[in-house]
Amino acid sequence: MGLSWLVWHSAFQWNWNYRYGMIGATVLLMAGLSFAGHFGLLKIWAGIWRLAGFDCQPLFRNPAMSRSLNEFWSRRWNLAFSEMTTLGVYRPLSGSIGKNGAAFASFIFSGILHELAISLPVRQSFGMPLLYFVINGTGVVIERTMERRGFSVAGVAWLGRIWTFVWLVLPVPLLFNSSFLKSIIWPIIGIY
Repeated sequence: MGLSWLVWHSAFQWNWNYRYGMIGATVLLMAGLSFAGHFGLLKIWAGIWRLAGFDCQPLFRNPAMSRSLNEFWSRRWNLAFSEMTTLGVYRPLSGSIGKNGAAFASFIFSGILHELAISLPVRQSFGMPLLYFVINGTGVVIERTMERRGFSVAGVAWLGRIWTFVWLVLPVPLLFNSSFLKSIIWPIIGIY
């Protein structure tokens, strides 16, 4: 958070463009909060649970190494949520609407939960987090269709990583939209 504050305040001291200063500070702040929470505090809690004798596995398994969206969402990112969604949404629906339909329904479920966590607290930008997950669900379905036709993005490591990065990162402004940033994130470092 300190680096974000430094970028934000340096932007004015050095007469940077206001927009670029905000973008730089926001990217650093969001990355810092994500790394501290997802890969810091949660790892510490998992270690504490293991010390207490519980079989507690990591929630995240090297997500940056994902070579496909399917790999990212099902085997590397927030594994407890992935397991819960598999048991509660994917498996019950896969027999009636097919695997792709069930996968897409799982992304809609995740989008609805993110609406509750992101849009509802600020009472604005409803539908944007859901759209982020609809886009990613579409990417997973496209990826699976390509695999059935003999082309796997995961087959070429660098291509799979670029593919995954594009689908995850380009629509991020939908997930963490300006209403959420203005009300929740930017006040942390005194922006806005």
